[in-house]
Amino acid sequence: MTEEGLLCWNCGKPTGIVGRVTRMDSCVYCMADLRCCRGCRHFDPNSHLQCREHISTPVKDKEKNNF
Repeated sequence: MTEEGLLCWNCGKPTGIVGRVTRMDSCVYCMADLRCCRGCRHFDPNSHLQCREHISTPVKDKEKNNF
């Protein structure tokens, strides 16, 4: 996070969001969903199910908003 807020996982630009990201938040520059697997600190393409946390079911689209 920078002074301008959270950086977008897709384009790398500051989003202006400081604090928690909601399911409705998206990047104003590239319109990428921000509350998604790709934007999570636990996302790891080399881990099982691409997540360092224990999850029971895989998330199919890691670039769309989810819980």
